Amino acid sequence: MFKALDNESLIFLPHSDAELQRKRLAKGRQDPRFLQARLRQIELEIDDAARALRRAQSQVQAARDQLAALEDRHWAVLSLFSADRAQEEIVDAFRELEDQEPAVRYSRSREEKQSDQPSNQT
Repeated sequence: MFKALDNESLIFLPHSDAELQRKRLAKGRQDPRFLQARLRQIELEIDDAARALRRAQSQVQAARDQLAALEDRHWAVLSLFSADRAQEEIVDAFRELEDQEPAVRYSRSREEKQSDQPSNQT
């Protein structure tokens, strides 16, 4: 979406610049060949930006379609998943592991002792 917005601004700015060049060409204050060349260059930039915008919009739509297809295909799994519940279960599993395994308790107590002692760096 942000890329599409950037491309829209890339199209709008050259349009306003093209209008300015057309006005300058009509007033005849500068060399007409230079202004016509600049105007052609701006119009090419507008075409490139419009093409990039259409490409970005089609990529966004394709991604949305692909996401919808994935959600439809895996709706059963997605309906069972809860990030909050999964995090709680992981924390509970770690607590249970710390409570039941002596090696984990020993390792945890050593880590706590090391963090409690001030470091003696000189």
